Amino acid sequence: MDYLQLQQEIESLIITNDDELKNANNLAKRVNKAIKEVKADHKEEIAKYNLLHKEAKAKEKKELAPLEKGKEIIKKAIGDYMKELEKKQIEEKEEADLFGLETPTTEKPNLNGTHIRKVWKARIIDESKVPVYHGKMCLRDINMSLLNDIAKYSQGKEKIEGVEFYQEETVVIRWRT
Repeated sequence: MDYLQLQQEIESLIITNDDELKNANNLAKRVNKAIKEVKADHKEEIAKYNLLHKEAKAKEKKELAPLEKGKEIIKKAIGDYMKELEKKQIEEKEEADLFGLETPTTEKPNLNGTHIRKVWKARIIDESKVPVYHGKMCLRDINMSLLNDIAKYSQGKEKIEGVEFYQEETVVIRWRT
């Protein structure tokens, strides 16, 4: 099929009567046929690229698996240590307050972007007690996304029967090269 000629016919298309409408309809059918031909011409080549892409992604995933696991181990170790430091600082402050002493100033190590992110979330503890509406917000079917937003914006202070708000801590590391 001559695609250049087809393109010229499309660009010069004007419909002002029934015969031109029929010609346009036939032109549309020829365009659909041309589209199918082009797709058929490239189908095998695209299938090869898709297979190569799939194989490459599988290799990448296999190579990344131990690194991702290692990253999680490091994040947990850092998080445990940072939480212990925070706990120690709170205990020192409470002790200083108890005895009327000056609060010790413990310097935190500068880790250039590594910190603990505290995220408020919701957990259903008794679905039967969760109200259908909370204010103007519909919660039924239980809308966990909306409940997590309420947890986040109220920082766990909002009270909804059947729902418990809690804070989850995750270590965030900004990996810079």
